[in-house]
Amino acid sequence: MPSNKRAKTITPEQALGDNLRREKRRTGLSHTRLSELAGVHRTHIGLIMRGKRKVRVDTIIKLSGALEAPPGDLLKGVTWLPDGQGGGTFTD
Repeated sequence: MPSNKRAKTITPEQALGDNLRREKRRTGLSHTRLSELAGVHRTHIGLIMRGKRKVRVDTIIKLSGALEAPPGDLLKGVTWLPDGQGGGTFTD
């Protein structure tokens, strides 16, 4: 019997924000301390955590270094499903 379960659509920004929040909680770092360690403004970190910013690769690397986590941990759960016509969708 076919499944009616559909993949949940999630933006990469939302996934990154959720993962950043999880890793920040794991380390116990404050916004201010994470900002200092990563060299990223604390307001920008807040926007990233809310999924409101597209993030450059160097920022992901800075944040992951400050969190002592591999950069891939900040992108966990993001999957690209191509539609075969030059497009596709991100899912979790």
